[in-house]
Amino acid sequence: MHHVKNMPALALLLATALVAGERATWAQTTPAGQTKQAATATPDKQAEPAFVPVEIGPANMLKGPDGQALGAIVDHVVDRQNGQIAFVIVQASTPENPQRRTLVPFSRFTWNAKERKLELPLSAAELAKLDEYDPKNLQTLGGAQASKEGAPKEGAPGAEPRKEVVKNVLASEVARGPLTAGGEPFGTIDTLLLDPRRGAIAHVLVARTVPSGSKDFVVVPWQAMKRSDDGRLGLSLSGAELEQAPTVQRGNLAPLSDEKFLAELRAFYKLPPMKGAAG
Repeated sequence: MHHVKNMPALALLLATALVAGERATWAQTTPAGQTKQAATATPDKQAEPAFVPVEIGPANMLKGPDGQALGAIVDHVVDRQNGQIAFVIVQASTPENPQRRTLVPFSRFTWNAKERKLELPLSAAELAKLDEYDPKNLQTLGGAQASKEGAPKEGAPGAEPRKEVVKNVLASEVARGPLTAGGEPFGTIDTLLLDPRRGAIAHVLVARTVPSGSKDFVVVPWQAMKRSDDGRLGLSLSGAELEQAPTVQRGNLAPLSDEKFLAELRAFYKLPPMKGAAG
């Protein structure tokens, strides 16, 4: 009789275990999209920023695979047309030249997604074998031709002095440089944002120099900017039109990981939608 009296409690216990088992089975068979949505609700699973600020200077040190300091990233050679980074300039001292600046093809770098930084899997000896950077050769790096297409040869009758067409620019010269809107000064480029997946400058953040009352940065896709032959950057939009552009706050790049924000950004500048993920 004692066992019979405890049957309801036992049945309840079995039923509870059975329901729990069904829930566990349901959780395992839930479509991938639903389980992923539940996982992204936790802080450590939030989407990482799609773009990172380009950092240059002595503080941006590189280390080799053995942990040895290789040198500091002091600049980037950028194709002014598409924003691709062709080379990274690393100041890596050698016994012969303590101030040696080495040209490292961007393709030699790897992207550490966990620490969100570029890494160079080369030893100091391998780095020393790469070409030294010569500022005089900036426009010929990557096969660039520093001449105006269709221009008559120098010395030909009626020929004008050949104009240099700037193909490559240094990131350090773009950052903190001016940006015009409709031919008029609008602001200063504060930050270059790198898309590490493509190895290209994707956007710039512009601080206004005209009175506007806003401290937010105007986001401008590199693709939207116009480049003059002498390398100056600007937009065909007027300053008043650019005041309506999407903005972000300093230190908060989260909107640039949002596909809706990026779609609105490209639509504002009348750019075609980007294929694939954000960026």
